[in-house]
Amino acid sequence: METIKILRQGTGAGQCTEQPGKGPTPAAKMFSAAKARYRDRILFFRYDDFCEVFFDDAKVCSEVCGLALITRVKGDEKIPVASMPYCVISGYLKKMLQAGHKLAVIEQGFVRVLNPPGRPELKGDSER
Repeated sequence: METIKILRQGTGAGQCTEQPGKGPTPAAKMFSAAKARYRDRILFFRYDDFCEVFFDDAKVCSEVCGLALITRVKGDEKIPVASMPYCVISGYLKKMLQAGHKLAVIEQGFVRVLNPPGRPELKGDSER
């Protein structure tokens, strides 16, 4: 059985892009902060009715789950993205966990941390 822990992370919404002349969007900042904290996890971001996975995480998710890998172009940067409807995310999370990957799902300011079966619970953060 997987371990689920809810951790409070700031707020943020929108797409993982940079706003011209304003720097990173709240979502891009949230991605960077989450990836710094959960380096060993594949990050899933919920945006309304969809969930997206970015960069190298998207490549892994695409391979394991059989999802199409698309590329978003933001300025000179090409960002690999795997996207899925949120209503079917549990099946993809299950595939990723069965393949041995540790995951974090970020939705509306919260992070759900998921461990593959048999992996110890993450220590040090308070549950919510």
